[in-house]
Amino acid sequence: FEGTIGLYQGDELGLTETDLAYSELTDPPGLRFWPMNKGRDGCRTPMVWDADQPHAGFSDADKTWLPVKEPQSARSVMQQVDGNDSTLHRWRELLAFRKAKAALVSGKTTFIDLPEPLFAFTRADADSGEHVACIYNLSPEPHVLRVNGGTQTGPSASAHLTGTELSLGPNGFAYFEAPLSEPITIAAGESSNAAI
Repeated sequence: FEGTIGLYQGDELGLTETDLAYSELTDPPGLRFWPMNKGRDGCRTPMVWDADQPHAGFSDADKTWLPVKEPQSARSVMQQVDGNDSTLHRWRELLAFRKAKAALVSGKTTFIDLPEPLFAFTRADADSGEHVACIYNLSPEPHVLRVNGGTQTGPSASAHLTGTELSLGPNGFAYFEAPLSEPITIAAGESSNAAI
């Protein structure tokens, strides 16, 4: 299907690459080409389940193949599972929204011509009659767009709609839904440096 989602282990927790010392490496390219190429080990450390457990709950072995460090442990599943503002919660919310919308699961994609760093497309599913517009600000600066048609739906971030004016804060996003018979149009508005 178009738009199939791929999550690499740890993406759902917002894990960053682990900073490893040379003595902790196991990946041959990292060992051979250090420090210009540190290899793949930094993004292959164990999954962090519970920061209060040895090796963050990944294993009860004396030593794991790669170490678990504090920055990763601090983002463990148990640290995030109950937090409504956690990265894990946001991913669960977004995946549930996508699963509930036929247009996002199996709809046809049409990209919308917008200037960088704005990115938008629609997904339309003829069988269900759903039409969803997905709008993203891929920058640290706020931007304003004009959205005609549709109703704002689903999760959003740093998105404020006033009439047809959509203000997207840094890395903000929003979704709009309408029947296929009611087109949604999106156009760039005047960018603003004001806080959103």
